[in-house]
Amino acid sequence: VNASLASGDYTDGETVENLLLTNWLFAREAEAKGYTVADEEVDAFIREQQDMENENREDGVFDTYLASIGMSEEEYYATFRDQYRDLLLIGKYSDDLRDGFIREKVRAYLEEKGENITEERIEQILIDEAGTINSRLSSEYNEYLKEYKDNLRNNTLKEKTVVRESHEAE
Repeated sequence: VNASLASGDYTDGETVENLLLTNWLFAREAEAKGYTVADEEVDAFIREQQDMENENREDGVFDTYLASIGMSEEEYYATFRDQYRDLLLIGKYSDDLRDGFIREKVRAYLEEKGENITEERIEQILIDEAGTINSRLSSEYNEYLKEYKDNLRNNTLKEKTVVRESHEAE
């Protein structure tokens, strides 16, 4: 999972609370669209995290952190299991959004050139030009994803305000 892709690029002024809310909403939208993460996927992710921690164990940072929050390693991973599931959901959904975004850009490029647009032609371009496409569209996609998440958060906050105001009016 590309964490920066999953979380999007946020300005320095954005609060941690907004970032957490936005990612939580993004994960809920992924679920609503049918994305799932199996327990086995979460388990595998946790094992990867544990392996990384074990590789760096001699520095003592993780153990010091665990001691400071009063948790064992098992308690820590159990506590954050739902957040790991959300991170994996966000990753899956982001990957598919990115794929759709890039495919649409390639489709528009072919249309602009007057070329015949087929799924096979799009696939060929995606394979042949993967590096070029990724470098050219990476920042454009990150901006698209940030705007997408901002709209999701803002629309949810607006809906919540409308519901609250309608309850207050009653």
